[in-house]
Amino acid sequence: MPPKDDKAVKKKKKEKPPPVVVGEEGMSEEEILRKKQMQLESLERQLVHRTEESDLARAEEQELREKCEQLQRDYDAVQMERFDIISDFTRQHKSMQDELIARITVLENTICDLKDQLELSRIALEETRKEKDQVIAQKDKEIAEQEQKMAEMTDEFHEMLKNTLDKMSERIEHTIKSTAKAAILSSKEPTAASGSPAATTTGANAAAADPAAASSSGQSQPAPPMILTTPSGASM
Repeated sequence: MPPKDDKAVKKKKKEKPPPVVVGEEGMSEEEILRKKQMQLESLERQLVHRTEESDLARAEEQELREKCEQLQRDYDAVQMERFDIISDFTRQHKSMQDELIARITVLENTICDLKDQLELSRIALEETRKEKDQVIAQKDKEIAEQEQKMAEMTDEFHEMLKNTLDKMSERIEHTIKSTAKAAILSSKEPTAASGSPAATTTGANAAAADPAAASSSGQSQPAPPMILTTPSGASM
């Protein structure tokens, strides 16, 4: 049932039907009394009707009041729930914001630390490269010096070997000549011995003058050992 306005209800209560004017001339008292009785009954019915309407209006008013109060309570509950939700979201937002700020701070510190470590690693790498280049240069220098020494030692060894070979060649040539001379003398001795004693004396004198030839005629002597000297000074 739609709510009615209180002012309209009050205005309706104040309105009264216009009184019925009936001419009382020529009417008896009984008729007048009956007429008044009918008017009274009509007014009573109107009063009952108006009372019913007033009670109905009061009931509707009470119902509307209860509905308004319920709506107000619902509104207050919704407002409170809305306030709780907003407060909860505000707390969550602030908490998340603080958490994000803390994480950003930690990440920024981590980035700074990593940058510092990267710079230190770069400096250490440069120093290591410099040390490596220095070590390589030192090793190259040592290798060059060793190669120079080896070349000098090789030249010295070649020179010593050449000298040794020359000396051996001279000794071999001398030995060959001595052997050939002794062979010639030994081949002449039988003829001289059978011819005259002077030949024997001549052969003896020749043997005394050349001991190498005399020794080769009887028994060959062993050649002296060869001594080879290495560049380091050790004999071979």
